[in-house]
Amino acid sequence: MSFDVNGKPHDCAHGCTSLAEHSERLSAEAYVDRFENHLEDYVGDVASVIVLSGTAAAAKHSIQALVNAYHDLGRKISPLTAQTPAHFNILQMFVLITGASLEHSGQNEGLKILEQAGAGKANG
Repeated sequence: MSFDVNGKPHDCAHGCTSLAEHSERLSAEAYVDRFENHLEDYVGDVASVIVLSGTAAAAKHSIQALVNAYHDLGRKISPLTAQTPAHFNILQMFVLITGASLEHSGQNEGLKILEQAGAGKANG
């Protein structure tokens, strides 16, 4: 058992050892859920980033965050484990056109997305 910032016990069904780890897991689950259960919306959002920026590379951190989420949840990314073949093909296509990787980046991609958005506002 661990404790949150207020000193209250944190019991987690996932086996998380801290509130921070629990928060990271929930974030990873949200990324994967959006991709798997709202694929049309997810693809539309990524397409919007690409169209508005004029470059596919602008969506790299978003795609890498999804890949990292799969890894963080211990889920293998392959055509055999994907929700549908279309999900795997779309993810693979996004990885190829954005320059992301099917491996975990080891970086906080969510933070990079926020930094990129902040830089866009500063330059816009």
